[in-house]
Amino acid sequence: MKEKLLWSSPSWIGECIWWLIILAERMNIDSSEALEKFLSETEKKLDLSL
Repeated sequence: MKEKLLWSSPSWIGECIWWLIILAERMNIDSSEALEKFLSETEKKLDLSL
């Protein structure tokens, strides 16, 4: 019988996101702004590689 992997659970991913938000708050980082910056930079890199 296959064992269910811990990291395949949607709740595990949710917990990881939650911890990232908590850590960002403690470091005075705006998580929404950080994500937007990351996505924007990544999108530019992908556009350049096409």
